[in-house]
Amino acid sequence: MLIRLKSLYSLLLLTFILVMLVLTVMALRGVVAPRLFAMESALVRHELVAIGEDIQRELAQVQAQQRAITQLVPVLKSHQIDEQLPSLLDQYGEEKVFGGGVWPLPNRRTQGREKHSTFFHRDDSGRLVENFYWNSDEAPNYYEQPWYQNGRNAPKGQCGWAKAYADGASAEARTNCAMGIYKDNTLYGVATIDVTLGFFNNLAARSEERINGQVVIFERSGKLVSNTSAIPGDIILSDVRSQARHADITRQLAGMKLDEVGSSITRYRGSDGSELTLLVEEISGTPWLMAASLPSSALNRQSNQLITLLLAFQAPLLLLMLAAIIFALYRLMARLKKLKSSIDDLSAGEADLTHRLAIGKGDELDDIAGSINRFIAYLQKMVLDIKVSSDNISGSLEALKSGSENSGNILAAHAEETEQVATAITEMSYTSEAVAKSANDTSDFIRKVNNQADVSKSLVFKASESMEGLLGNVDNASEEVSKMSASVQNILPILNAISDIAAQTNLLALNAAIEAARAGDQGRGFSVVADEVRALAARTQSSTEEISAQLKQLTESVELVVNSIESTRASSEVTAEHTASVNKGLDDMADAVQKIHDLSMQIASAAEEQSNASQQVDSNVQSIKDMVGSLVKQDGLNAQTAAQLSEANAQLVRLIRGFKIEQ
Repeated sequence: MLIRLKSLYSLLLLTFILVMLVLTVMALRGVVAPRLFAMESALVRHELVAIGEDIQRELAQVQAQQRAITQLVPVLKSHQIDEQLPSLLDQYGEEKVFGGGVWPLPNRRTQGREKHSTFFHRDDSGRLVENFYWNSDEAPNYYEQPWYQNGRNAPKGQCGWAKAYADGASAEARTNCAMGIYKDNTLYGVATIDVTLGFFNNLAARSEERINGQVVIFERSGKLVSNTSAIPGDIILSDVRSQARHADITRQLAGMKLDEVGSSITRYRGSDGSELTLLVEEISGTPWLMAASLPSSALNRQSNQLITLLLAFQAPLLLLMLAAIIFALYRLMARLKKLKSSIDDLSAGEADLTHRLAIGKGDELDDIAGSINRFIAYLQKMVLDIKVSSDNISGSLEALKSGSENSGNILAAHAEETEQVATAITEMSYTSEAVAKSANDTSDFIRKVNNQADVSKSLVFKASESMEGLLGNVDNASEEVSKMSASVQNILPILNAISDIAAQTNLLALNAAIEAARAGDQGRGFSVVADEVRALAARTQSSTEEISAQLKQLTESVELVVNSIESTRASSEVTAEHTASVNKGLDDMADAVQKIHDLSMQIASAAEEQSNASQQVDSNVQSIKDMVGSLVKQDGLNAQTAAQLSEANAQLVRLIRGFKIEQ
């Protein structure tokens, strides 16, 4: 893996360096090269502008010379014009001044003579000689020529430069500066200085050498006014279209709209397929334009040299940097390999968590080793804590197992006692039904006694005769009431037993809840059942207390009945002696019997309620019995869970023993 990372990082680094080189070259070509190209183009354009400025300076000199001539001619006589004009034209000795003349308007120099001009031009020897062509009859009228009109229309003291031409006066290609001559602020005629176009050739040739390209000067009509080294021979006054097949520059110009072209830069393909750049500049104040064509590579020469220089400078540095980084990467991989070996030693054998990695001078790898050591220390502490917790869990599981066994025994005993409670409750229910029946019989008997008392009122005189029977009935009633009192007394021990059972059930449920709380989540269900058993035992005890209170009231009522019967018996014994008070005694007896009837009804109602309560208690006890059965079953599940936890804890102990955590 380390070898793969080393190769990967080396490849990524090499790729990064190559990408940086490519991006550098692209940036140079995309950003720097266009600017350098623009700078080179500006230099070429500056060269053209310089040619234009040279031409303008030459023409400005001619214009100054012409202005002097136009100012002098108005004060000369006609023959003086012929005499002085050669000297005026050749005053600077410039060969570019081919000649010149004075061209008065018709009849202004000599009346009756329309063409009376003075014109000199240089002969083959360079000497100025007079030429009479324009005054001859076969010559066209000079005052109708375009160059003449330029002079007439030009501002005062300014040249009107004529387009390049050659005429019948001379085959020399030339232009002229035509300027108006004013005499007494009236146009007298036009003065011209002819300038040969040969000096354009010198300027163009010198510029071609400097830019290593082709330069031509031309008019918007396409007429060439200079030669170029690209085309042998003299091409002045020829059209660019006629020279298109001889040179790339003329071919490109021939395809352009020259009457619309201004200062511009155009890239095009030469006849050999190479890329060329054409620059066009106007010569201000003249009818001419200049064009320069040169290989685009010449304009890109500086950018190419810069790119080559940067590559030559950067390549060794990048290679040196690559070697240094690869060496550093090799050292890093060696240290990583050593660190991996130390970690492998840590994970091998008995997983010794007391071992620590060696830390060196404190660089990033040592920081990693320190972090690993801190992790091992944390892991060692965590395993120690787990071991302590496992030991605690083992003790808790033993306690849980013992508690579960105790709970099982308690629940078994509680189930047996619950069964006994259920049997006792059933018997109490039967006894309650018997009490209710006896109370009903007593109520019927007392009702009959009440009826008999009513009869006794009407048969007061027969009371004595029936007194013995009444005493017998009273004895019977007393006996029945005594039986009822005995039955009530028999119920009280049963209620006390039920109350004791409910208290014991509540105590058992409380113990079960405590054991369930000790069992934690495993005893949560057992705790709910124990709470329900406690609530049921509490309700049973409450119901028993209510029955006890009612039986107490019944006992008191029976005692009242016994007392009443005793009173009746006493009254019956003295009836014979107190016949006069029989009516009053019968009334008292009737009231007592009514009270006994009411008490009997209460006893019957209480007995019925006791019977219903006994049935409810029996149903609740059956529910308790079912719950105890569920608790016994849950206790078995808890025992199984405790066994599983014990086994899991044993596995955890075996796992912890696989670590060496202490010296």
